[in-house]
Amino acid sequence: MKTLLNTIGLMAFFSLLSCTKEISVDVTHEPEYVVFGSMSNIEKPISISITQSVPVNSKEKSLPVNDARVSLFAREGDEKQVILTDDFTVDKGIYTSVQSIAGTTGTSYWIEVTLSDGNKFVSAEEQMKKAVPIATVDYESFYQVKVSFADPGTEHNYYLLESEFINKGKLFSKTFAVSDDVIFDGNTSATVDLDIFYKPNGDEETLKVSLSNINYSSYQFHLNRWKQKEDNDNNSSNQDNGGGPGPMFSTPPVNLYGNIKNSTDGTRVLGNFTVGSIYVEEL
Repeated sequence: MKTLLNTIGLMAFFSLLSCTKEISVDVTHEPEYVVFGSMSNIEKPISISITQSVPVNSKEKSLPVNDARVSLFAREGDEKQVILTDDFTVDKGIYTSVQSIAGTTGTSYWIEVTLSDGNKFVSAEEQMKKAVPIATVDYESFYQVKVSFADPGTEHNYYLLESEFINKGKLFSKTFAVSDDVIFDGNTSATVDLDIFYKPNGDEETLKVSLSNINYSSYQFHLNRWKQKEDNDNNSSNQDNGGGPGPMFSTPPVNLYGNIKNSTDGTRVLGNFTVGSIYVEEL
């Protein structure tokens, strides 16, 4: 009797397997625009990326938008706004200002992006903060440095730290981190750890470390961006090790809303335009 029951159980099990079939689910994709750029106190062309998001199963990461009109504005105090430039070249969705521009401390800046369909995206006015010099950059290991600086004690500061590993004159990798001064406010020996690709070895390898004093809204955007990157990295590691599923979206920008809005209907736009004063140290 026991053998008969086992046989019936196995037959039922295989019968269930034979009834299984693959079902494809069509998910409606509503493309969103992604605007990402920045400007600093260092004189150089302004670069702004404008793309459209694509479905999750697409082979492309994004679609470049090449028919927009971009303008950069400035305002000092209560003065009337002035347009700094609307002269941009475009290549594969990357808009680069023809002239080099350096921001000045105390002046507020923002961009306006007008699409071919008439929609206009406007970033929030962000004031250029005073640059905070890097005191030292010490290697903790081949994959991390400790950045030291004197944090101003007169205001709440927010920082974006970035590393660029240059190999034979070409950018090989970039990393970033964010921090605020809630723990070390006013500390003349404040430190923040920054992951790097690895320690330069030889004359043809260089590490550039930058410290940007940015505004709160941009800090929140980059903080969310960092958290999403960490989640993606952890999910990818788990997937490689037989764990949970990998990330649904790659970073940046899906679900990363910053300081840009659609002035037509007031909705938020993916991406951010960061205004920050930068101090760069080269090793």
